[in-house]
Amino acid sequence: MPALPPFELLVDAALYAVFVPAVVAAAASWAALRFMRGGRTTAAGAWGVAIGFLAGNCFRHAVEFRIAFDRPFSIVESFVAAWYTVTGFGLPAHIVLPPARFWLPWASAFVAVAGMLAQSPRLPAVARRLIAIGTVVIAGRLIVTPAMRAEFPWLWVAMALAILANWQVLEAVSRDLTSGSLPGGLTALFLLAAAVLIQAHTARFTDVATMLAGAWLGVAVVSFVANGIPGGAQGIAATALPGLMLIAQDTTFSAVPLVAFVLIGLAPLALTPLLMVPVQRRSGGKFATAAWALLLTPACAALLLAVSAE
Repeated sequence: MPALPPFELLVDAALYAVFVPAVVAAAASWAALRFMRGGRTTAAGAWGVAIGFLAGNCFRHAVEFRIAFDRPFSIVESFVAAWYTVTGFGLPAHIVLPPARFWLPWASAFVAVAGMLAQSPRLPAVARRLIAIGTVVIAGRLIVTPAMRAEFPWLWVAMALAILANWQVLEAVSRDLTSGSLPGGLTALFLLAAAVLIQAHTARFTDVATMLAGAWLGVAVVSFVANGIPGGAQGIAATALPGLMLIAQDTTFSAVPLVAFVLIGLAPLALTPLLMVPVQRRSGGKFATAAWALLLTPACAALLLAVSAE
C-alpha cells in the first residue's frame, strides 16, 4: 500500500472536499425541505448534493465546466458538443470534443432531473418507463464518448443498463428505508470509492468521489434531523458511480484490477435482495442495517482488491 499523503494535504482534503460540501449540501437540502413546494419528495436531495458538490469543486477544481480553457463557458458550444457526443454527427470544425470526465456531472444531473419529472402523478406508467429508458441512453452515450465507442461499440449500452439498474434499485429501496439511512449508506459508499481511486493514483477522481461523499453526508444529516427523506438524488448516485469508475479505469494506469472498479460501480445492485422482502417487513433498524451491509460489502471487497494489488 502506498504511503499516505502529507498531513497538510489530508487536512485540506477533509476541509474542502468533505466539510464544505457537507455543510453547503445540508443548508441547501434543508432550505428545499423548508421552502420548496414538494421538495420533501422530489427535489431536496438532488438540490443538496448538486450544490454541495459545486461548492467543494470551487476549492478542489476537480471538474471543469468549460470545453476549452481559452474561452468562457458557452451553453451553445456545450449543447453542440453534447449533441455530437450522443448522436455522432453535427460537429463544427472549431469545436474540440471534451474528455469523458467533462460529461459526468452533466449526465448525473440530467438523470436526476429526468427522474424528478417522471415522478409526476399525471404521467402514465408507460411514459415514465420511456423517460427512464431515453434518459439512460443519453447519459450512457455522453459518458461513453465517440472515441470509446469506436473501440468498444457495446460499452455505451452496458453503461446505460448499469445506470438504469442502479437507479431503479435505489429508487425502490429508498421508499422503505428510515430517514437518513440511504444517504448515509451512499456517503460511506462514495468514501470507499475514493479510497479505491486513490489506489489508482488519480487525485482528480478521488476528489470527485470525496466531494460527492461530503454532499451525501450533508443530505443524510438533514434527512435524519428533519425526519424526512430528501428525494431526487438517487439518479445522481446511479449515474456517478459507474460513470466515475469507468472513466477512471479508462484513463489511469495502476495495478488496481478491473473487477474493483466494477464492484464499486454496480454496488447499488447488491440491494436487490431487499426487494424480495415482504412490504410489511421493510421498515425499522434491521432493514436499514441489512441495506448498509449489502451496499457496502462489494465496495469493501473492491478496496481490499485495490490495496492488495497496489
